[in-house]
Amino acid sequence: MSDYGILTDFWTGKPIRPATAAEWRQCADALISRAAATGLFSLAGRDVFVEGGPVAEVSDDNIRTLRVKAGAAGDYDQVELCSRAINDADGDARGECARVILDNRQES
Repeated sequence: MSDYGILTDFWTGKPIRPATAAEWRQCADALISRAAATGLFSLAGRDVFVEGGPVAEVSDDNIRTLRVKAGAAGDYDQVELCSRAINDADGDARGECARVILDNRQES
């Protein structure tokens, strides 16, 4: 995938340039960790976020889908992790599932 959205200045809302995969991932990780509701991160001392690109949010339905795919592939450790992420709201398990989902989106 070559479209990772547009790197955008947080304070002015003005587009800066096309975002790189690494910048999209920084924004996605900020959203997942809930460090910033907008996916805000700092780049060279400038507050920025990525607008557009692959979907960065990970829902319970996304985690359920990962659980089904992991089960079909025989990855029962991932199945258990996904179950903990959904049923127990285990923050660490949810973060790991989100990482797997985002890795897949970034590579698609």
